[in-house]
Amino acid sequence: HTHTHNIHPHTSTHITTMSLLFQPYRAAGLVASHVPLAIQTRGADHFATSAVGSAFHVYNTKKLNLVFVGRAEAAIAALAVAGDLTFTATGSAIVAWKRGKEVRRYLGHEGDVHLLLPFGQHLVSVCSKNILLVFDILTGERFTALEDLDTHKCTVTALMHPSTYLNKVLLGSHQGGMQLWNLRTNALVFQFKGWGSPITALAQSPAVDVVAVGLQSGRIVLHNLKFDESLMSFHQDSGPVTCLSFRTDGQPILASGGTSGDVVLWNLEKKKIESVLTDSHSSSVSTATFLPTQPLLVTSGSDNAIKMWAFDATDGTGRLLRQRSGHVAPPTKVRYYGADGRILLTAGQDRSLRMLNVFSDEQCCELSQGSVTKKSKKLGLSVEQLKLPPVVDFASDTTRERDWDNIVTCHADTPGARTWNLQNKAIGKHVLQAEEDCGPAQAVTMSACGNFAIVGFQKGQLMKFNVQSGLHRVTYGSPKAAHDSAVRGIASDALNQMLISGSMDSTIKIWNFNKGQLRFTIRLGSPVYAVELHRESNLLAVTCGDYVVRIIDIDTQRVVRLLSGHEGRVTDVAWSRDARWLVTASMDTTIRTWDVPTGRLLSWFATPEAATSICMSPAGDFLATTHVDSLGVFLWANRSMFSEVSIRPLKDSDVDLSRADSVVALPGSGSHITAEEAAEYIPQDENGDEHTTHKRGTGIVEEEARDEVSESTFASPEQLATQLITLSSLPQSRWMNLANLDTIKLRNKPTEAPVAPKAAPFFIPTATGLTPKFIVDKEDDSNAKRSRVTNFSSLTVASDFQQSLCTCAAKNDFTELAAMMKTMSLSAIDLELRSLSVLEDGAQLKYFLQFILSSLEQRRDVELLQSYLGHFLRVHGDTLMRMSDAAPSLTALMKTEETMTERLDNLFQHTMCLLSFFKHSAL
Repeated sequence: HTHTHNIHPHTSTHITTMSLLFQPYRAAGLVASHVPLAIQTRGADHFATSAVGSAFHVYNTKKLNLVFVGRAEAAIAALAVAGDLTFTATGSAIVAWKRGKEVRRYLGHEGDVHLLLPFGQHLVSVCSKNILLVFDILTGERFTALEDLDTHKCTVTALMHPSTYLNKVLLGSHQGGMQLWNLRTNALVFQFKGWGSPITALAQSPAVDVVAVGLQSGRIVLHNLKFDESLMSFHQDSGPVTCLSFRTDGQPILASGGTSGDVVLWNLEKKKIESVLTDSHSSSVSTATFLPTQPLLVTSGSDNAIKMWAFDATDGTGRLLRQRSGHVAPPTKVRYYGADGRILLTAGQDRSLRMLNVFSDEQCCELSQGSVTKKSKKLGLSVEQLKLPPVVDFASDTTRERDWDNIVTCHADTPGARTWNLQNKAIGKHVLQAEEDCGPAQAVTMSACGNFAIVGFQKGQLMKFNVQSGLHRVTYGSPKAAHDSAVRGIASDALNQMLISGSMDSTIKIWNFNKGQLRFTIRLGSPVYAVELHRESNLLAVTCGDYVVRIIDIDTQRVVRLLSGHEGRVTDVAWSRDARWLVTASMDTTIRTWDVPTGRLLSWFATPEAATSICMSPAGDFLATTHVDSLGVFLWANRSMFSEVSIRPLKDSDVDLSRADSVVALPGSGSHITAEEAAEYIPQDENGDEHTTHKRGTGIVEEEARDEVSESTFASPEQLATQLITLSSLPQSRWMNLANLDTIKLRNKPTEAPVAPKAAPFFIPTATGLTPKFIVDKEDDSNAKRSRVTNFSSLTVASDFQQSLCTCAAKNDFTELAAMMKTMSLSAIDLELRSLSVLEDGAQLKYFLQFILSSLEQRRDVELLQSYLGHFLRVHGDTLMRMSDAAPSLTALMKTEETMTERLDNLFQHTMCLLSFFKHSAL
């Protein structure tokens, strides 16, 4: 399988051709393709660069971890690495990249470039027109060209530079011969007759003058270039030779890859097969390269996998050391696992169930189906033949993931469902199968408690099983079948009270979850293909055969919305977190977002290939999709979560699939596309590390679309309205801990008194507070005349806080005091409140009550004021009770508190009544 991305660079003049809600973010699950790897040694590390569609990935072979992703402008057909540069061939253009930044282009080819070879300070390339061009790497200028290869009967299929052969390259041809050319003089040095079969691979041996030649017939020849003599030959039974590599650690071993997926190790001394890596890849092997001076072999194939093999056994056999892989065949279903949005579960036509970590590619893996590799060797069968059939449907739950199996799958043409354990990353021990003949399992779901799995069968039976024991518990509709036709969708509510099932008999049935009794039947008039329940709102989305999505309120057992407009079968639906949006995907290649309360279309976009499955992340920030003929999982960012997006309902006429510019290209690996990049040129970063400067086909982003996006720089005022209660923006620790300050001080009290060092360093004293301030004494003016009369006002002990309190009370404006208290630490606030003077009839205490009352009337910083007031009353409550003139202030403060509390209670009660009404009434 070869996976490429179709890029559609277009321009548009209509905003309705572009989704304002979702934009391409990145692709996940893509590792390698049919393009051979480029291996490079940098110091003690070895790096492997793979091409995946229009992106190239750089892996460190030490752990096969992904270290960098670069993006080209189109599908990469050839790849090479030299020094700090990575060369990609896309069409007739060759681009040199440095850390993802385009540094140079090499132009001149008229056909598509399919071979690249770094050659000292030059780059050798061959295109489909059979023209060989040599470029200067540093300047990008063309150094020389071989345009008459056809006259020499040499259609180039392989290319290499023989060691110690100065300025010379060896060309392997489709005619079966080889030619040695001097690129400095453009002269044909020697022509080798060949072996009557197209040459598909060339490799330099550790011995000078000796090369390995791989032929399409499966023959491998070791040929001495100096004497034009074949030293030995082998025949690979697995088909044409696709790649060759020699071990360079002293062992006479040659590795060859073929189209069958096997890698054969040849012992050159014994002239026989040393070992065979059977089914090393499930498709053609594109790369098999030994790392320099190490017994490690790196292989890749068009099965979307990179593997490392270690040859450290005494018998010369290899073992799988580590691997990075994705789906071999297109995935057909994707769902988020858990509430953190990190894990995706995917099932595909390649008979695998995979776990995909969207944040850490190293943690992606395929869930084990047991020791199928050992069984395949014993039985002489391939691994694929021993795997379970493709997954038709699966469900998961995280509630009891540490106790027992928590994933259930049903497979094509298989009568029972299988359990899996994600903690063990392996298949479970139970087969959930009916005793009678019910036909293959078609649909499955898990209860919210994680204890039960419900399986629907082709003949209409619906059964509940205990996941822990695998035992059958309830048969719904017994003794008859639950439905008259195949069950295609199952869902259970959050409280294990109801079970909903949909069938090809055009009915939705609601059952008592525990007893299995039928509660209600809803007839839709069209076969049901799938159901998706939003458990918090009990809204059920049903996809039907008439291309209409129906939304059913389970509480009222009524169809409340009909979403029509798709022109093909609806393949999947996904709810937003709050059930306000429903995203639908169809075989008409469109993905549409609907506003559920109004039933109107909000946004849509088309993709090059139809989406087969979609799901929203638990937080609602990403949409994950899988597509026809695509091996990856594609993530789309929900722009409403990251910026202000102005959207309006669309009409049916706004959806125009006939427009060529209505297609948005699928995201690429590592892409980070924003609406402001406008699908033309991506601006350079100053360091050039993450952005490229070439054109990209990122879909349709319009000037009109950007006008619809609110880019307002409006700054919200501190108080939106005087009747609203406004909280401060300070963290909870700045006001909540004030009530427990004594406990905190006791807990933080040192066990021993601090001991002064013998030679204490010099410190500039600082003032108390959250903002560090140095206390610098003003220089004495010795010449200034000093008064001998004592100024008693300078002997006051009032702090800055107390002075500000008195000043603000005199002006009846406490804004300055409130701002000061926000900058003070809890200890400083506690000290100042305890230091308030009770002299002058407690004037400072009355001023502070006036400050609290005035601020509460303004309804600002309410939680801070409540914390300050509580601490103030704890400290000075007894004193205030003895002050008769403080009674009016305390009475007014109590009335203000009661009024505010009563108003908040009324608002909360009103909101709860509305929620209860909308949830339970038949609207």
